[in-house]
Amino acid sequence: MARTGHGRYQLGERIWRLGHWVPDRRQLRDVSRPFLVDLYEAIKAPVILAGLEGDQVFAIDRICGRAAQHVWPYHVGFPALSHAAGITFLTWGDQTLPFKAAIKPTPALRRDLAHIKQRGYATSSAEGLAWVSAPLVDEERRIRAAVCIALPVGQGSAAAVSRVLVPMSRAMSDELARLRTAG
Repeated sequence: MARTGHGRYQLGERIWRLGHWVPDRRQLRDVSRPFLVDLYEAIKAPVILAGLEGDQVFAIDRICGRAAQHVWPYHVGFPALSHAAGITFLTWGDQTLPFKAAIKPTPALRRDLAHIKQRGYATSSAEGLAWVSAPLVDEERRIRAAVCIALPVGQGSAAAVSRVLVPMSRAMSDELARLRTAG
């Protein structure tokens, strides 16, 4: 909240942004949920739809068994640059992403991001989990979310998971674009 010069209150920029995206996030969840369930059934590992707020990635939705709910609680954010979801936003996002503008791209970073974009997914590992993430883009090819899969390190390979994840994220993107241009 911010106080105006006339003694009244108005929504601050951050609150306005959060409220502004609520219908968008709900649409993302509605479009992605059936695909997330299909991914979970195919891979038998936690599947998370991740969003970006500032320099943190957070769960918008997740599909997992009760034993894996601790993998990414809804109220927990992760530093974007240390997580596959954040690397996905960095790779497919434009310069308007707050944390991307602060990064000085080196030739090595440019090569790494080009390689990630070419193969269609990003990876990271932390706390015994290997993360694989692919973008969910809208009709203008802007990244709206990241679709992530968490595997215990040593169980399955990123390349094998990506053969299911990447086509599924593209199908989700196509469905999101179709719905947004239709209505």
